[in-house]
Amino acid sequence: MHIHGAASPAAYGRRDHPRHQQTEQAPEPSRDIAAGARVDTRAKLVLQTAEGDRVTISLEAHSKLAAASHTDAQSSSFAIEQSGTYKASINVKGELSDAEVEDISSLLQALAAATSGAQPPDTAELDTIAGYHYRQQQSVRAGAYFSLAA
Repeated sequence: MHIHGAASPAAYGRRDHPRHQQTEQAPEPSRDIAAGARVDTRAKLVLQTAEGDRVTISLEAHSKLAAASHTDAQSSSFAIEQSGTYKASINVKGELSDAEVEDISSLLQALAAATSGAQPPDTAELDTIAGYHYRQQQSVRAGAYFSLAA
């Protein structure tokens, strides 16, 4: 018995049957993504020792990070670029003793911990440092780009 409009079971095996024909698919969209950031930091420490020596330490740092990717139906790519420049200067007026150098090193470590948010610097045990002034400026710029095309 043959019903009008239905294919016979034997027809399903033929390549010209609609079940075996491929339909047109929309092409895969292409994607482009890019992101970047730049951090600029300036810091200056001016201190005076108990003996009257004056020390100035300056730091300037610039770092940049960029990333980009592209994806389409045929390929995919990804790239990262990082760069940085650092400049430091130390000016000493006077002559530092070994104990003063050790206390300055401890102060720098305490300031590094404080600027990372760990805790305020503890300088109570730094006997050779009479006083100091520390200033740090940091700027951060970031951006992103996304594109999707059919």
